[in-house]
Amino acid sequence: MCKISSKLSKAGWGIRTGNARGADAAFRSGAGEKLQVFSPGDETLETTAIAKGLYPNQAIWSKWEAKSAYAIPLHGRNPLQVFGPNMNEPSAGLICWTKDGCTHHNT
Repeated sequence: MCKISSKLSKAGWGIRTGNARGADAAFRSGAGEKLQVFSPGDETLETTAIAKGLYPNQAIWSKWEAKSAYAIPLHGRNPLQVFGPNMNEPSAGLICWTKDGCTHHNT
């Protein structure tokens, strides 16, 4: 992840990521000046409101009351990484880390 973000950054690409350990941290460490980090619970981004707005009828993610106060904003920051801080600047591409190196959703 560090190598990928470093190469993208050197090529002039902006980098959006989360603020978690692991893949997010590795991705951040290789990114340059065009880095945007989205943290769960960042009140300026209202990630809880975003999450609840994306899943209002709970058809996708059920039982809000059973989710922790930390888990809900995690789901709210994810779309920001994909669509930008105002949800109007879609990313040109996405890089996903998977434990097993999955390259297709069927596997």
